[in-house]
Amino acid sequence: MKINLVKKPTIAALVTIMIFCLYIDINLLAITIAYTTALTLFFLIGKKISSAASYVFYSWSVKWALFIIFTAYAAINLTSIYFYSMMIFIGVNVFLSPALEAKEV
Repeated sequence: MKINLVKKPTIAALVTIMIFCLYIDINLLAITIAYTTALTLFFLIGKKISSAASYVFYSWSVKWALFIIFTAYAAINLTSIYFYSMMIFIGVNVFLSPALEAKEV
């Protein structure tokens, strides 16, 4: 049985983003990895929610709360990369839709 967890264009996009982050600043790479790791962790926790509506509400709330927290942290502590980190966070939040993964009950 072959399991394709990530499509090839997705891997290429992730590698490109990581190279861009590393080119700009190592702190940008660190905060981008921390942001995506936090999103992944909270979404995995949210997978235990049985109701589709509750899961979508939880996921959207977590997604935007983490956006605000990480953007505020970048604005306060990493002012040199604030713009880049905010654009990456916005891009992740725009293209990440928890409603697509909601369980049908």
